[in-house]
Amino acid sequence: GDELTFSTKNKRKRSKETIVAVSDSSFTYSTYNDILGEYEHTEVMISDVHKIRLSRNIPFVTQGAVMLPLAGGVLLLTDTFITKGGVDFLVQFDPKTAFIAGGIASLGILCAKASFPKYRVGGKHQLKVLKVY
Repeated sequence: GDELTFSTKNKRKRSKETIVAVSDSSFTYSTYNDILGEYEHTEVMISDVHKIRLSRNIPFVTQGAVMLPLAGGVLLLTDTFITKGGVDFLVQFDPKTAFIAGGIASLGILCAKASFPKYRVGGKHQLKVLKVY
């Protein structure tokens, strides 16, 4: 019942599907066919999987993955184009603000890496266990 995002070696396009069954060497997902009006089950061999992307919902970290880079960009734009007096329009670039805005945005990128990890499969990186409840 878990949703898994993966790409196979044959086609590198990401697929976001709900897992129906897991066996030793494969997993099965189902898609709804509108024409036939029924679910079609597709089995994917674990050896054919190229990359898996998980989605973890970590409170405040997942939201920070989107909001912190946006906040860094807004801080840089507002400090560059809005002056302290507010009467005359003057472009002022401050390197200190760029450093702070870049730190905020890079913290958001770290939050995105923690919330949405990607795992390569194959070679030294073997997919051994899927989460079992």
